Amino acid sequence: MLNGFVRQVVLLSALALLGGCATYDANDYYDPNAIEKLGRITKKTVARVEPARSGEVSPPIFLPLKGLMMVIPQFPGESPGSMNIYEYVITLSPSQVVSVFSEYPAFNVGDCVKVFLSEKPSYPRMTLGSGCNK
Repeated sequence: MLNGFVRQVVLLSALALLGGCATYDANDYYDPNAIEKLGRITKKTVARVEPARSGEVSPPIFLPLKGLMMVIPQFPGESPGSMNIYEYVITLSPSQVVSVFSEYPAFNVGDCVKVFLSEKPSYPRMTLGSGCNK
C-alpha cells in the first residue's frame, strides 16, 4: 500500500512541475524579431544598486533511487548583499544613441557591441560584437 502511495505522490509532483512549466512563455523575454545594430560603448556608469538575487529559492531536485523518486528540496543561500546595475551608453550611428541597463560589469568604454532593439520592456539588450568602424 505504501508503494502505491509513493507512486501517487511522485505522479502528482511530476504533474505539478509540468503545469508550472506550461505557464512559462519565452516570448515574453526574447524577441526573435529584434533589430540588431553594431555600436560602441561611449559611457559606463552605475545606474543603481539592487539587492542580489542569489537568495531566491531554487526548484527541488528529483532523484530516481531504486525505483522511487526522491525529492531533495533546495534552500536559499546567503544573500551576498547587493549588485550594481550599469548603464551603458552606446552610439549606434552619429544620430542614434541608446542606453542599455545590465548587471554584467565586464563591458568597457570603447567596446564594440551588438545591440538588440525591440518594443519588449526588457530591451534594448547587448552582447559583444565585432566589425565596428574604428
